[in-house]
Amino acid sequence: MLQPKSLVAAFALAALVTTGGLANAGDKGNRMYIEIGGSAADTDDVTTSFTGDEPNASWDLSELVGAKFQFGGDFGHFRTDVKVRGFVGDVDAINGTSRAVVNVGTGETRSGVDAALAVGTVNIYIDIYDIELGDHVTLTPYIGGGLGYVRGFMQTCGLITGLPSDNVGGTRCDQKNDSGNARTWTLGAALEVADTVALTAEYERLDSDVIDAHTANVGLRLSF
Repeated sequence: MLQPKSLVAAFALAALVTTGGLANAGDKGNRMYIEIGGSAADTDDVTTSFTGDEPNASWDLSELVGAKFQFGGDFGHFRTDVKVRGFVGDVDAINGTSRAVVNVGTGETRSGVDAALAVGTVNIYIDIYDIELGDHVTLTPYIGGGLGYVRGFMQTCGLITGLPSDNVGGTRCDQKNDSGNARTWTLGAALEVADTVALTAEYERLDSDVIDAHTANVGLRLSF
């Protein structure tokens, strides 16, 4: 059975072989590109424990915001790249516990980043069609997918409410670290405003062993 690292390596090799064989498919020839931009992620709730006696708590995260960086090759209507993005945000609430947790984030021991997510993937894209909008201006929709690795962190504190025997008003804190495999599906468009400059916008679905999310990315692509 392929291990996760072997699977990503095989995926990357397949991408390079496939796009290399189709290098002459596009009108612009082979070229490399880098892309930088911003990202926002609307995450699904994370089900995990909150302190030792709440094993199935639901951690509700705020919208995460961050940045992305990509480096890859453009082979006409096929592209492949390595994409890294990082996000930070807050923990808004802890739900699904036998005792209510209120005032999340009020603990004295809480400091630093409350929620953080790092994702790295190897991706393949298909540039569907070049729509000429004017001199040197082209709109190109694309689809893609990727495999990679994700690592997440979250922490919070809250006041416990319940019966007197439950230590009403007591502050409890917890933090979590986890990592695992990531899978992404992308739908986007690139607006080329010069031969080597394009603006991009895309929707990306992230499914992983750690967290699932709907993400939106915008970027500036420079080709060379």
